[in-house]
Amino acid sequence: MKSRAFLTVLAAMSLTLPAYAEDARKTADDFARNWVAAYDAGDAAALAALFTADGVFNAPSGAVIKGREAIEKALAGRIKAGWTKETVTTSDAGAAGSAVWAAGDYALQGSGEVAGKESGTFRLGARQ
Repeated sequence: MKSRAFLTVLAAMSLTLPAYAEDARKTADDFARNWVAAYDAGDAAALAALFTADGVFNAPSGAVIKGREAIEKALAGRIKAGWTKETVTTSDAGAAGSAVWAAGDYALQGSGEVAGKESGTFRLGARQ
C-alpha cells in the first residue's frame, strides 16, 4: 500500500545542505536517497545519525519516538522484524525558514515473516 501525506517539520534532522526554497527539492531528494541507502543496508545507526540528538521520528504506526538512541532502537527493531526494504519518491518540497518539508510516496516492503507485505507513509523534515 502506498499512501501520500503532506508533511510538517516534526523532526529536526541534521543535514549539511542549505534549506533555502530553491534548494528544498534537492535537500529532500538527497535526504530520501541517504535514508533509503541506510535503510536497505539495515544500518539503524546510520538512520538515527540523520536526526539531531533530540530529533523526533514519527513511525508509520503513529508512535512518536524521541531522541537518537530511541530512534535507532526502534528502527533496528523494525528492520529485525522483517521490514527490510524501503522506497521513497519525493513529489513536492518547500522551505519554511531554515527547515524543509516534503511530500511523496513511500513503500516499506517486508521479508521473512512479513514477506510480500507492504506498508507506506512518508514523513520527512530537514533542518540546516
